[in-house]
Amino acid sequence: MAGVLGSIVADMRDGLPKYLDHQAYLQLRKVLDRLVGEERVKKVPAFNPLHPSGCEEEWYMDIETGEIYCLLPLAERVEPAWEKVDVFDTRDWEQKELDRQARFGPVESPRGFLDSIRIGRWDSAEIGLIRFLLDQWISCGKVEALEVKDVPPESNTLAEWFKDNVTNEIFGLIHNRERDEFHWEKYWRVGVDPDPTGTPN
Repeated sequence: MAGVLGSIVADMRDGLPKYLDHQAYLQLRKVLDRLVGEERVKKVPAFNPLHPSGCEEEWYMDIETGEIYCLLPLAERVEPAWEKVDVFDTRDWEQKELDRQARFGPVESPRGFLDSIRIGRWDSAEIGLIRFLLDQWISCGKVEALEVKDVPPESNTLAEWFKDNVTNEIFGLIHNRERDEFHWEKYWRVGVDPDPTGTPN
């Protein structure tokens, strides 16, 4: 059963954006504002944009189902669109374009799941999206939470480490408890030890 976001726009097709005329776009905007105000929907960061840079797309998450939808707002030379986000598709926009062009030839391998999360600082209000994605990927075996041994953390930080089972890359979610801010960092690839003084195990 589709969540509230999946039922807003009629005639949606899986994997395809629904392009909107001006009236439908304005109506969708009003519904989204109401759902956000009712706390049934939450606006979240676009961790892996579906459209080229310069397109100010907006992502919304259904609080009940966890489904995420992307709104491409109306702008000059931009036709508004509404589409469901596949959190398991780690390709960036350029890779998707290359794959479309290579439909009858070799297709580039997608990057890892963890690599699709933006490297750098995330504030505490945004971290729920990373937690949601990690839970989804761990539950289906794409990502593994690691138990870190013999790596004493700084007194004001808490580190969590995760291995991407597709690429064998290691990423860390570092929480600075004093500032209440988070950093997502790429650490290393399994089999290549960058620091003999201590690595996640």
